[in-house]
Amino acid sequence: DLVSLSLGAYFAEVLEAVSQEGVPQGELLSLLLNALYALDHLQKPPGMVKAAFELRLMCLTGYEPLVDACAACGLSVPEAPRFHLNAGVLHCAGCRGEVSDGGISLPLAPGTLSALRHIVCGNPKRLFSFQLDEAGLAQLGAVAEAFLLTQLERGFHTLDYYKRLSSPP
Repeated sequence: DLVSLSLGAYFAEVLEAVSQEGVPQGELLSLLLNALYALDHLQKPPGMVKAAFELRLMCLTGYEPLVDACAACGLSVPEAPRFHLNAGVLHCAGCRGEVSDGGISLPLAPGTLSALRHIVCGNPKRLFSFQLDEAGLAQLGAVAEAFLLTQLERGFHTLDYYKRLSSPP
């Protein structure tokens, strides 16, 4: 399965970018192995595994986003929730100006917000135990990928290859 293989290569390239040589990274290795298991044995959708991997990886490497409430007003269920990529915070659409002076902020549907919170705050052993419809999964994937690329300030060749393979002709 070339799509799964290219996604696995992307996971490896990202891990190489965030790992330090000679430093044990047990949690990162566990995340990688669980993601590969979810792709192969659990037959989870590649987009779901990719989004969960990216967000959980960011949490493990010190870039954990704050998704429990609006970063500006404190509402636990933000009005028209959005996720700010540079700041890594959740906020209400009306509170955007109080969160940051610039950068991109992406909208979140209620189901996408729930999945985002599950990945960031939930039990790592149940990382892939959420469900989203196709639109929600696409939105979660876009947010997760954009957050990772924004925080790491780089792109990945294997991600480009995965996208070419997985996108419809």
